[in-house]
Amino acid sequence: MNIEWEQKIGYSFVGLMAGNLVSILVLSLLVILPLLGILPEFSKKWHPTTPILFLVIAMVSMLAWVLIGLPTVLLLRAEIVADFYRAVAAFIGAILGASGMLLFYVMLDGGLGSVTNPGALWQTGPLFADAALIGAVAFAVYCSLVKRALRKGSKENGAPGGTPRSLAWFDF
Repeated sequence: MNIEWEQKIGYSFVGLMAGNLVSILVLSLLVILPLLGILPEFSKKWHPTTPILFLVIAMVSMLAWVLIGLPTVLLLRAEIVADFYRAVAAFIGAILGASGMLLFYVMLDGGLGSVTNPGALWQTGPLFADAALIGAVAFAVYCSLVKRALRKGSKENGAPGGTPRSLAWFDF
């Protein structure tokens, strides 16, 4: 069974929204916990203005999804993606997310000026970590959705136990 490109785009968009939701939850915790007296060192290093930061992260993640996520999703075969373990999918997604943030910085700066500056990277390091988090969650969700679609398709085609022959360990 093959998954159509429209389904791939839809699954990757659902993954992106899941990644953005996890990002909002983590950033909210980073703002709320220091106010409660838990982990006060976060308030010393990074003072995000939460609503504006959420909007910027959503815009950057959407741009990275269009420039990096969609081509990756459309080029990878569904059977290959379904074979990834969740940890591998999260690692690949984290690399894609961090590279999306790097691409954003290069496009914004017009070169590598802010990327080669250690002081600028130290201040923007949490944004790279957040982009990696969004990418990890998004790609892991995408792989899970593809795996589920392949499993459902194989059940409809009458494969024994609903397992595609190329994915013998297939288990949800």
